[in-house]
Amino acid sequence: MSELTNLTVAALAVRRAGKGGLLPWAITLQAYFPLATLAAYKGLLEILWRPFFWDKTARGHSITPQEGAIIRSVRPTQHPVSGGS
Repeated sequence: MSELTNLTVAALAVRRAGKGGLLPWAITLQAYFPLATLAAYKGLLEILWRPFFWDKTARGHSITPQEGAIIRSVRPTQHPVSGGS
């Protein structure tokens, strides 16, 4: 019953916003919500067990001093659009 309610609310919202072409995407919310729940649980577990781990970029991994020097040396000194720093 709740799935039908969610689908109805999504369909009404899409229609009232004048975006009727998005109606087929409203059906995919049935897959999106459980995936979002899994992502929330994963984030909660990471906060509890590995609070300083960041799996989105390589920034959470150690960089050797040589790699750090290379990264710092290739940074532009001026902003590419305004010309300032």
